[in-house]
Amino acid sequence: MSKWTQTTIGQVLLSDGGSIKTGPFGTTLKAAEYSDTGVPLISVREIGYGHFRVDEKTPRIGKQILNRLPEYVLEKGDIVFGRKGAVDRAALVTDAQIGWFLGSDGIRLRLPRTCDPSFVRYWISTPLIRVWLHQHSTGSTMPSLNQNTIARIPLNLPSLSEQHAISSHLSSLDDKIELNRRMNETLEAMAQAVFRDWFVDFGPTRRKLEGATDPLTIMGGLVQDTERAQALADLFPAALGDDGLPEGWRETSLGAVAKATGGIVQTGPFGSQLHQSDYLSAGLPVVMPANLTYSGFRHGDFSYVSLETTERLSKHRLKTGDIVYGRRGDIGRKALIGKYNEGWLCGTGCLKISFPAKPIPAEYLFYSLDHQNTLDWIRARAIGATMPNLNTSTLAEMPLLYPSDALLAVFEQMVKPMLTLREENDQQNGTLAATRDLLLPKLMSGEIRLPEAEDLMEAAP
Repeated sequence: MSKWTQTTIGQVLLSDGGSIKTGPFGTTLKAAEYSDTGVPLISVREIGYGHFRVDEKTPRIGKQILNRLPEYVLEKGDIVFGRKGAVDRAALVTDAQIGWFLGSDGIRLRLPRTCDPSFVRYWISTPLIRVWLHQHSTGSTMPSLNQNTIARIPLNLPSLSEQHAISSHLSSLDDKIELNRRMNETLEAMAQAVFRDWFVDFGPTRRKLEGATDPLTIMGGLVQDTERAQALADLFPAALGDDGLPEGWRETSLGAVAKATGGIVQTGPFGSQLHQSDYLSAGLPVVMPANLTYSGFRHGDFSYVSLETTERLSKHRLKTGDIVYGRRGDIGRKALIGKYNEGWLCGTGCLKISFPAKPIPAEYLFYSLDHQNTLDWIRARAIGATMPNLNTSTLAEMPLLYPSDALLAVFEQMVKPMLTLREENDQQNGTLAATRDLLLPKLMSGEIRLPEAEDLMEAAP
């Protein structure tokens, strides 16, 4: 192993070149100059831990601004910090982000060729440096970074070749995680597209009304096998009723279906049922709203209880096919329970939706809850001006479309394998991330050598 040099980012820039630059603010770039098209403008909300998060809410910058302010255009290898709030966030610009624009809430670090930017980004993400950034940030109400603080970040550098080797090993884990994440996005989009075409747009029925007779056309190209397409097409009515629904379909409510099928919608344990003293540092996870996204679980930061506690609160234990729904704060967060979540506990701030597998598949309920019209309906009825709060009575009144049992069964058969694969990918990503987080501080401190890291990586999926 080569000798490691203890220095700072500022000393490296002073001796070898490079720069630190804060994004444009004030009159340099006004919000009125943002565009709906162009390259993404990267500010605090777009900067994650190691990656960028860009969506439809991200402002865009057009060519005119790029030509006027080229010094803020990002290049491959730049490291972008969030200037306010979670000041330990930093992301590396890769080929995919070349040409994006630095926003006013970002600070860009451009390193000299004597440093591997990927290695430095990993160094910045170690627990040691993340704590350092919080300790040395300014601002009593909201932590804030500046260029001087970034220049003072301690840096422990091996030879450039060893920097490349270490970052390559860590990047291989992140690449696998990213591949699984993208695959899951595709699977989720496919499942949503099927639900939307069948149960929102009534696509097969409308195509029949338009005169389509070819089963492949009726099914919108969903399947390529004619026999399979015909079997699916036969499940859809050929006309709409006076209520605008395909003939034979009806609108009911979540509560009515629960009553008819033996399903339940219940609140998690509260009051004297679950005390603060019941929580442990390890055990079975308790699902709180903060642990949920709009389509699953957010990794990390779970609270835990003992097996004895979950047995005492057995009615709140989650099983495969249940849906856990956040009832406080940002309404709409939810997760479908799979085999890896079996036995977890529905927390105080959540609702448990549990139906028999037949005739209502859990996958159909999940995507019904996911539909924007349903979400708007629920949010409009959540109680509380400061923090929206949802109760079981409101959720039970939620409108629910009930098509034929045969079609529901086919939807389950089609979507379930997609969600199962997504669950497996999530599980693998958890293992990969744990391996990376174990290796990161050890490699960065020189505690272990690369051959030892390779042995640990081989144990990861």
